Amino acid sequence: MATDISKIQLVESKKGGDVRDIYVEDGHKMKRFFMPDDVYEQPIRGHIIVCTDSVIVDRVKKTFWLAPRQAKPMSGGPWVIGGRRPAGVMPRQNARGTFRRETGLDLPEERFVPTAIHKEYIWKDREQEPQDVGCHNFVDIFAIELSGDEHAAASGQLEDKEYASGGLREYDRGALVAVGNPILIDLYDEMFMLPQSPARHAYACRAALFSIFQYTSSCLPTSKNKDDIDKKSRTAQQADAV
Repeated sequence: MATDISKIQLVESKKGGDVRDIYVEDGHKMKRFFMPDDVYEQPIRGHIIVCTDSVIVDRVKKTFWLAPRQAKPMSGGPWVIGGRRPAGVMPRQNARGTFRRETGLDLPEERFVPTAIHKEYIWKDREQEPQDVGCHNFVDIFAIELSGDEHAAASGQLEDKEYASGGLREYDRGALVAVGNPILIDLYDEMFMLPQSPARHAYACRAALFSIFQYTSSCLPTSKNKDDIDKKSRTAQQADAV
């Protein structure tokens, strides 16, 4: 079989130790194809949907900036900026495109920093009908830092189909614990708190890759068990440090 297969290497962390190989046959480029919701409903029902999420961070203050989501899934709580990844689009390219669409900011692709963090989400609902079927997502996580002017601009032009009014809000770890979403708490810990030696960094990436969070709005913690979640998270960090 005569074929020309080229390889694209995507470095997924600043340390350079996490690399993804993407193989392309004969330089083939997928044609962009937009699926309306009534068509998109079918692949969501039967397949895992690949997405990219961009977490707006302040690495000096160690905080997240999150948007008030109103679309399903995760409606009613703070969330990151992201969306599905079409065929033929590279992860960082998609992170930039979804960020531009949802915040109005057209930023250089190199500002979206790969984190080598990957998540899977199994949601109980979705925006497409029938909504109660839910969906299963595999997500590449990127980090992005914004200037003050960029924060203000993004807050004022969040896509209204996805996000409620109020703009971006800053969250430290304590505020995330108060919200009670374990996904965001874990993301915070993986970005800011886990030891970063090469071996531990690789372990954290592998653990994140195989973690599946089955998270629904019905399992949001009450005021009685928020402290338990925080305690379990601290216990996990202590065990990792041993």
